[in-house]
Amino acid sequence: MLRTLKTFISVLPLRNGPTPGNFDDVMFTSLERLFGYKFSFSCPALFVHGQNSLLTSGDFLTNIKSIYSDTMDFIEVDGAAHHVPLDKPLEIVNIIKERLF
Repeated sequence: MLRTLKTFISVLPLRNGPTPGNFDDVMFTSLERLFGYKFSFSCPALFVHGQNSLLTSGDFLTNIKSIYSDTMDFIEVDGAAHHVPLDKPLEIVNIIKERLF
């Protein structure tokens, strides 16, 4: 069931735009507009990202870690791309269970 859903979503075209698997990776990996701005929060935070995500390649993840590593934990999910819940749903469930309970 999950494999079927993942396959369907991955090929579903977006209205007036690219398919979910076809995005402008240069735009996302060069996001700089938030660098220098620090979000303020006091609750525990967790940044879950896929090992193979183009969005966390380059300097993006390095910059986020350098800014938030004192208030946020980071977990990389092996074998997952950007849509971690679709790529590794059981791993996400385990992460949630470990962190919340």
